[in-house]
Amino acid sequence: MDVERRRNERKRGFFAVQLDSQSRVNRIGVTRDLSVGGMLIASPSRFAVGEELTLRVYFPDESSETVLAKVARVEETPLKSNEPWRYRLAVVFTDEHPALVDLTSVHSPKMVH
Repeated sequence: MDVERRRNERKRGFFAVQLDSQSRVNRIGVTRDLSVGGMLIASPSRFAVGEELTLRVYFPDESSETVLAKVARVEETPLKSNEPWRYRLAVVFTDEHPALVDLTSVHSPKMVH
């Protein structure tokens, strides 16, 4: 049985992210979902669980927000997936960032039904 470990509500959001660690800089990714406590990022770069990252999240209006995070989980994307990048990184923010979730709500495209 899969146990839900998240304490915060997740919101879908697709934003470009720059990922920097002590050993690698200027890596790229795209958010898949986020909450005040962390986010899920698709990336061609693999990072280690526990690795500390500086993330810069970019918005369509060319503004950005920088947050510190730690890698909590790394998943390899299944070959049959539509996901173009090989890894999905679950990261936990060093501090909660409710303003980041608010910003993503403002910058997310509205769904048309």
